[in-house]
Amino acid sequence: MSKKNSCNAVCNDLLLLYFYFSCISVNSLLCPSCHSETDKCEFHPLHCHGEDNVCLTEKIWTLSDKENDFELIRRCGRAAECSRIGTFSSDLKRFAINTTCCNSSMCLPPIPMFPSQASAENGLACPACYVENSRRCLLDEPLNCVGNENRCIQYLKQELYEGKLKIESFYGCTTDSICQLGSSRKRFLYLTNETFKTVKMDMSCSGSMGLSVPFLSYLGFRLVGLMIIKFIL
Repeated sequence: MSKKNSCNAVCNDLLLLYFYFSCISVNSLLCPSCHSETDKCEFHPLHCHGEDNVCLTEKIWTLSDKENDFELIRRCGRAAECSRIGTFSSDLKRFAINTTCCNSSMCLPPIPMFPSQASAENGLACPACYVENSRRCLLDEPLNCVGNENRCIQYLKQELYEGKLKIESFYGCTTDSICQLGSSRKRFLYLTNETFKTVKMDMSCSGSMGLSVPFLSYLGFRLVGLMIIKFIL
């Protein structure tokens, strides 16, 4: 892809995110909003938009062999996001998420606890890859799923902050709870809590494969995945 085409694609994404969040009507719910990399989060009141009907606390862990980093987010959200606990794993990255909610203005949902983890393989597998700053992800060998990760996930995440767009493409294993929410959009005060960050995630899930599935079946799954990405673009 040429630099000109790449620039045009980024500009289009920026405009779409801007118009989406600027056109949503404000509702009567007022929620704490903040972002932190510790359990302490200095929040500011924020009027909720559109279908957001709960105050939500979201904790997202990035898991590795050495340590588990996390970010804590307080924001407006939808009731469908409440009590969402799950994990999603690729060949390079693994994430865990837990959310708590309350439904009155300026209520404070409790800090979510780290979800229980299982390391035993469950006999299922999914195509896997992870790449930043690209809409295309080259699928690697199938990833053996663990614990209750019984679905295959593919998502394209776009984060807009201070006029800069960050893109993340991901394939791997996940839990039913992550798939049930589907594609999502969220907006919250970020870092210094003076500027908004918006996150748009286009997600699709499918059934995982048994480890004995022939390679041709896996190749067919790869081709379908590439067609999905091409359709998104």
